[in-house]
Amino acid sequence: FYSTPDFNNNVGTVTINGNVNTQVRNGAIGFYYAGTSTANPPVDLSAYLAGLISINSGTLNVDIDANSYLFGITKTAVNLSSLNNIHLTGMNLTGSEKILVNNSLLTLDIDSNLDYLNNTGNKQYRDLGISYSSVTINPGITVSGTEDNQVGIAQVSSYPPVSLINNGIISLTGENAIGIYGQNATLINNGTINLGSSINGTGLYTDASFFGSGTSTNNAVINMGQDGIGIYGKTNDYAAITLNNFGIITGTGNNSSGIYINNVGNSATANLTLSSASNIDVKNSLNGIGIYTNNTDIGGTGAGTITVGQNGVGVYAKNGTTTLNNLTLNLFGNNSVGIYTDGTNSFTGNGTINVDGTGVIIFNISGTGSFNQNFNITSTPGSSYAFGNIKNTTIYSNNSTTIGANGIYI
Repeated sequence: FYSTPDFNNNVGTVTINGNVNTQVRNGAIGFYYAGTSTANPPVDLSAYLAGLISINSGTLNVDIDANSYLFGITKTAVNLSSLNNIHLTGMNLTGSEKILVNNSLLTLDIDSNLDYLNNTGNKQYRDLGISYSSVTINPGITVSGTEDNQVGIAQVSSYPPVSLINNGIISLTGENAIGIYGQNATLINNGTINLGSSINGTGLYTDASFFGSGTSTNNAVINMGQDGIGIYGKTNDYAAITLNNFGIITGTGNNSSGIYINNVGNSATANLTLSSASNIDVKNSLNGIGIYTNNTDIGGTGAGTITVGQNGVGVYAKNGTTTLNNLTLNLFGNNSVGIYTDGTNSFTGNGTINVDGTGVIIFNISGTGSFNQNFNITSTPGSSYAFGNIKNTTIYSNNSTTIGANGIYI
């Protein structure tokens, strides 16, 4: 059932006289609504049905199989809560109540659970078919799940890019969980993404396809567990990605990384922007990495704070240009490395480096890029560290360096 509005926004009406039996099968759609703009107020599908269908007598029986949809909507804004109880007096619905959302703006205004193996919580969001649509989780709303391979929000877009925004809480505990995934999309976390119990979880995952672009911004909190990544970005040929961290990323499991960017596409670009509010803490992660970049330019108004633990690396940068101003780098574990540059990476940085551990290397400099630093280094009693490990390059140190007990300059 579908009616196209005329120039006065009037729609036709289907009149039911007597019992009517309708079967929706093989991926078909029972009812369809086409809006004009996602900027308009959210659609009320029950009100739309009341205007579309007039039941004078009898009953409209609609039976929908598991592969089909009760409603298809496009080019409109819609609240998740309004999809839970679509009804029309005189209509009897049986079977699937799934809804297909295309090229629209979906707002999650009720808590949602993604699990299939239990009846916990509301499952409406889990069962939606969503394509080329922006999705927003409202403040105070939680999207949760306990099973493997779950994603809080996921969309693949082309042009214009869609926006995927978390203002609430995404809490996933299964393996390989992703808070927000977007291809050629804008990802924003203004709330909390909890993946602390997930193995190999990723908070924000940005993917840019051939000639595509993607952006990820963390303004709030991302918690990750073993083998987890707070913000991840990758490119394909001629693509561009931009990652921003203006919030807190915490890793509690081994081998976790705060930010990981793998720019391998031909003629692709990748940029990472930090601010003074950026705080990446993987001190409780054995082998943790604060920032790992390949073919990426790093900059921003400030670098914030990076803290690593045993065998950790504060920043690894291969190729590209790295500028870290006013960075506080805490090396709080044995055998940790502060700044590791490789390939053609050109590095400029200043701030404070705090050492609490033995066998620490402040700067590991390899490749052919330039290296200019103006850091003040402090260490706790009993710590031991080497200021620099240099291969095939030259280091320019623009300040006086005081080597504490058990320290080695080069």
